[in-house]
Amino acid sequence: MRGAGRGLAAAILVWLAGAGLGRAADPIELWTDGTLAFGGREIGGETAAEVRLGEGGDIGLWNVQSSLLFHPHPGFAWGPGLKFERQRPADGSFLDERRFLLSGRWRSTRDTGARPDVRVQLEYRGREGRPRSWRLRLRPAVTMGPGQSAWTLNVSDEAFYDFETGTVAQNRLRIGPERRLTSTVGLLVYYMWVADHVDSCWETTHVVGTSWRFGVRTPTRGMAH
Repeated sequence: MRGAGRGLAAAILVWLAGAGLGRAADPIELWTDGTLAFGGREIGGETAAEVRLGEGGDIGLWNVQSSLLFHPHPGFAWGPGLKFERQRPADGSFLDERRFLLSGRWRSTRDTGARPDVRVQLEYRGREGRPRSWRLRLRPAVTMGPGQSAWTLNVSDEAFYDFETGTVAQNRLRIGPERRLTSTVGLLVYYMWVADHVDSCWETTHVVGTSWRFGVRTPTRGMAH
């Protein structure tokens, strides 16, 4: 399993270098987010915030969300949530969006080798100036590294299915090292290749980002970003 995980990571890195990073015309953005996880073994929650900066350094999007999570089994969690987002389109004025979320997560409880995890999230979107719609997000991921090491490698691919258009509207491929700073604080530094389906074509964006995770009575290790 460990060898397969390393082979997958190497293949993705080679593909990114050849197909993604070579396209200098694609925009580059900076993203950062932070998540606070709290609660006990059977029930808990998460509160998160995110900011995205465009090439000129202007804020293109920010959001906040909060979720209630139930843990019926070690490694599995599910629950509802709410999200508020403001996004700046090309004309420069922010548009608001409110979402109702229902998510489920499964992750391996192994402490060695490659640890897979999967997140599924159903969103009901209320967007300013657009009809309400549903969206499904599926994100398989794998975290690789020795069980006692503070460093791991995180690889994930997330697809966004839009029920309004009946198509996969976006795909995000992310890879980066993750560092456990303390027992309750973790930092992921990543590169992400984003592909958006616009007018029957795919438009790509390169993202360099950081993802912070803070835990209250919950160890950071094993909690995928």
